[in-house]
Amino acid sequence: MKIKLTKVVRSDKDKAGNLLKTKDGRAYSRIGIQTKEYGDKWISGFVGYWNENWVEGQIVGAVVEPNGDFLNLKKPDPVAELEERVKALEAIVYQSRVETRPATPEETAGLPF
Repeated sequence: MKIKLTKVVRSDKDKAGNLLKTKDGRAYSRIGIQTKEYGDKWISGFVGYWNENWVEGQIVGAVVEPNGDFLNLKKPDPVAELEERVKALEAIVYQSRVETRPATPEETAGLPF
């Protein structure tokens, strides 16, 4: 899904100011975004290579999953994105085939070829 970012906040600290760490002690950062599509609702997730350079006003691809009262941000599946693009192209090709049917003999009568 394509979403337009209206606000982007990254942090590597919790509310108390402590560094965020996984259970095994590795540091991580989180990201919170607001979008045009979801209004004032915050969508949160982990910072990764795919979203580390997001800025306000940018249109990005992401999966937003509801989780109770929260919205979680996930990396889109590249295969699913390609499937969507292929389906759109197939629809265009099919439509062009329907519109550009072969000419009937009556329509070509009198033509020099």
